[in-house]
Amino acid sequence: MMLFKINFAKLKKAGLVFGLFLILAGFGLAVWQFKIKHPPPNFSQKESQLQKKETLAQSKAKPKKYKLKIEKLKISAPIILNVPGANKTEYFKALEKGVAHLAGTPLPGEKGNSVIFGHSSFYRNAPGAYKTIFRNLNQLELGDKILVLVDSKALLFKVIEKRVVNPNDLSVLHQTKDSRLTLMTCWPPGRIDQRLIVVSTYIPK
Repeated sequence: MMLFKINFAKLKKAGLVFGLFLILAGFGLAVWQFKIKHPPPNFSQKESQLQKKETLAQSKAKPKKYKLKIEKLKISAPIILNVPGANKTEYFKALEKGVAHLAGTPLPGEKGNSVIFGHSSFYRNAPGAYKTIFRNLNQLELGDKILVLVDSKALLFKVIEKRVVNPNDLSVLHQTKDSRLTLMTCWPPGRIDQRLIVVSTYIPK
């Protein structure tokens, strides 16, 4: 199905690719029905061990609260950390509470490409207050500012790229030497034909 090359060595684990593929392949209104009928793929034993080590390391550290703020779009939403895209239960639960950080990508502000996904539209009667959080994401322009609050610390990002891609385009996973934040949602709202991608880079103070 994938007709392009991905540098898997740059990804933290192969499970990340499968998780994001499920998100890209059905992120939106129709994804709910697809996910229910199609269980996520099984991870290998090695991948499971990597996930356990990562979880253990995170549990030892003091938990921090992350929040996404985009003043131009009047967006203020919690960032639910380390959401596995291949786990439909955790995936949809996270989107009820805010926007979701894709497990396996760096945390916002860390070196590399941190991927955040959220709804542009969803079932009206579905639970949660963030069903249309990225509905106006297309209004962001190059140079616009995005804030990520980590407890009381504010991380500033500047938009450097905006594009629409096909559902099977995994280039959004590509890791970088600098610190980037990639926002992703189904596009246009109400459909799952394509994905809107907004890429921003960290601006240190």
